[in-house]
Amino acid sequence: MIVDREAARTGGAERANIGSYRILLVEDNPGDALLIAETLREGLDVAVEAVGRLCEALDCLDARTYDAVLLDLGLPDSQGIATLSAVLAKTRTPVVVLTGTDDEALGFAAIHSGAQDYLVKGRAVEEVLQRAVRYAVERARLQAALASPLLDTAPVGLAVVDRELRFLYVNDALTSVTSIPRGEHVGHAVGEILPATEPAVPAMLGHALESGESTRDIEVRVRRSGHLAKDGTWIVGCEPVRDAEGSVVAVTVSVVDITERKRAEEFRDALVGILSHELRTPVTSIYGASTIAQRPGTRQELRMELIDDITHEAERLGRLIEDLLVLARADRGALAVTTEPILLAHVLPRIVDRERQRWPGREIVAEVAPHVPLAAGEEGFVDQITRNLIANAAKYSPPGSRILVSVDADEEGRPRVRILDEGPGIDPDEAERLFELLYRSPRTARVASGSGIGLFVARHLVASMGGRIWARPRADRPGAEFGFTLAPLAEDEAVPPGS
Repeated sequence: MIVDREAARTGGAERANIGSYRILLVEDNPGDALLIAETLREGLDVAVEAVGRLCEALDCLDARTYDAVLLDLGLPDSQGIATLSAVLAKTRTPVVVLTGTDDEALGFAAIHSGAQDYLVKGRAVEEVLQRAVRYAVERARLQAALASPLLDTAPVGLAVVDRELRFLYVNDALTSVTSIPRGEHVGHAVGEILPATEPAVPAMLGHALESGESTRDIEVRVRRSGHLAKDGTWIVGCEPVRDAEGSVVAVTVSVVDITERKRAEEFRDALVGILSHELRTPVTSIYGASTIAQRPGTRQELRMELIDDITHEAERLGRLIEDLLVLARADRGALAVTTEPILLAHVLPRIVDRERQRWPGREIVAEVAPHVPLAAGEEGFVDQITRNLIANAAKYSPPGSRILVSVDADEEGRPRVRILDEGPGIDPDEAERLFELLYRSPRTARVASGSGIGLFVARHLVASMGGRIWARPRADRPGAEFGFTLAPLAEDEAVPPGS
């Protein structure tokens, strides 16, 4: 439990009854050792045993049990983090590092290596030193109390965070959610492990610590950052942990990963939106044009224009259905690829010729480098990817502008396709988000309408063939570059001559 701060300052008869601590002080300077011991006794009921060398400290740890170790990192027989490592290899007793060096990097290294806290001796005033020892001991006791098979095997992610917002405990279910090993949680700050969440998890926990109020069922969006390798959506709750006097000493955190459920919901919502709007538009256009074309007395010139409109809308509808099929298969994880050799130098110019007819207001040109290697993939997928990227460039480029479709090999010899436009360009900070389902950049959303699925589909098709896709500002002039690479065809995949 945590001592009352006013009682800690007054000491003597008014000292809070927090129980007796046995402290091992490892300090080679007798004056510093005496000052630290007296400072501890001013506010805590402690028995301090002081030694001046690492070897003596290790002997004491073999012989007796302590509640905490205060460890100077600069000893006659050991220096730096190696001193801490030797102590931690001998005992699970919490260690507070004391040093005369105001070195922040050394402090972080000590904490990452397993120290409970890091204090500079010249700045370790009475209250700070006493609090560091109390917190170190209470953390260790709380961690010991949490060593329960029921918590370890619970199907819900569970963690305990101390008053400094550092992880004291995490169970296996939580490490499965974060994909971060348990050892990389414990002792680390919550903000270090989860720096980008909406709402901010550290703020939620800080509120629970200060107010003593529980929080339940808060939906939190998590962004890939720091130690966290993937985006997600979690349901988070927190419950204050109190000591015998009723003071909040920690917070228990529960985490349920609902990422897949949210993605399924978003997919269903997207599908309904597409079916209700994107499919309705071409169907309505086809129906209206065909009705007018069949009317007696319709001029032949108008009839031919209507037939052209029907053809254009039918083609648009067919492409949309292809994208929807990819969406459905990707959601089920059933996007199968038939690997075949693809000669991009021949395939891409044909695609460009077709797209040039579809976008007559843009100058779409193909530029093919010599000796482009064969790609391994599925030609139909390459066609769909390229069409989607050209359509994206055409939508956001001004009339009469030039769209370059470049085909070559990258620095590592992989077949590469790039679509370079002369539109408004993109913000590098949102480049990855452009490939998310239904995401449309606020900077360009008003420039053109769209379903928000074309780039998402392109990313999934490229990934299914083992390639890489990207978006970035154009390097040579204003505009955007969207591109992808595919794996080169391996020799054992090559088609024999004459087959």
